[in-house]
Amino acid sequence: MDEEMESQKIFSSPQEESIGYNQKAGELRNKQESNYYKRLEEQQKRNEVRELRRRTARRMKPIETAKKDI
Repeated sequence: MDEEMESQKIFSSPQEESIGYNQKAGELRNKQESNYYKRLEEQQKRNEVRELRRRTARRMKPIETAKKDI
């Protein structure tokens, strides 16, 4: 009787490990995806800020040169 339970325990264990592994792999994948999208959002924000600064700098240059000429 003990041997039978022991064999069932051995056979059920890989399935449980597989479920646990798949769950952890899924959690890791979700975490990686969320990190990827966070980084992507941050990069887009930085690009927008950079673009705005570049545009405003371009607008300000003629005014600065005009002040120097006067």
